[in-house]
Amino acid sequence: MEFAAPASDEPTAPGFGPWENPERRRRAAAASVAVVLAAMMMDALWSVIGMITVGGVVAVPNESWFDTYDSVTTGLFLVYLALFAISGLLFIRWQRLAIRNTAFLGCERPDPSTGAATAGWFIPIANLFLPLLSFRQISRWSRPPDAPNRESLLTVWWLGWIVTNLSFSVIGILHATANGATPWVTARGVDAAATLLQIAVGVLAIKVVNTLSRDQTAKAEALGRS
Repeated sequence: MEFAAPASDEPTAPGFGPWENPERRRRAAAASVAVVLAAMMMDALWSVIGMITVGGVVAVPNESWFDTYDSVTTGLFLVYLALFAISGLLFIRWQRLAIRNTAFLGCERPDPSTGAATAGWFIPIANLFLPLLSFRQISRWSRPPDAPNRESLLTVWWLGWIVTNLSFSVIGILHATANGATPWVTARGVDAAATLLQIAVGVLAIKVVNTLSRDQTAKAEALGRS
């Protein structure tokens, strides 16, 4: 997919669309991701508690213990899903504004557009690469002349996102086939490790939001708009 652009990569004046300060949406997106990270930390801690309880005793806890543990796990997961859905909406809302702002910053025809970038999160196969293309476009048009390239940040964050999503498919299989104390502890251990990785990816997501918003604002100010 190619980016529509004028001859110069650094437009000297705004020209193709309005500007809206991203600060409010930046704060909302970053804060919502941070709340999700807190929920994931609780989930990782709960997994560790399960591993210690089952793996550190001579006799496996009785069936009622596992029932209680699974009930709490399900509750934590439902809370996580609700928070993740809200965070996802706020994150995409910020992304759509960032795309629109690239028009003011010189991108004549953002490609992916706001609609395509939004749909790209939900379409199988496309969701493996389309969001990254969108963020690369945002970064390209938002970066002030004196700012470093953000390609490494975006690539590491996106690869981490893909890996964590794949890892939870593996975790589902491990939980479904866990039969006995050792496989159960193994499944919880992998779950905790994947959650910690997802927390790291979430921290990078906050950095992406803050960095691109800061770049856009700095470039808009250089063009005479704040």
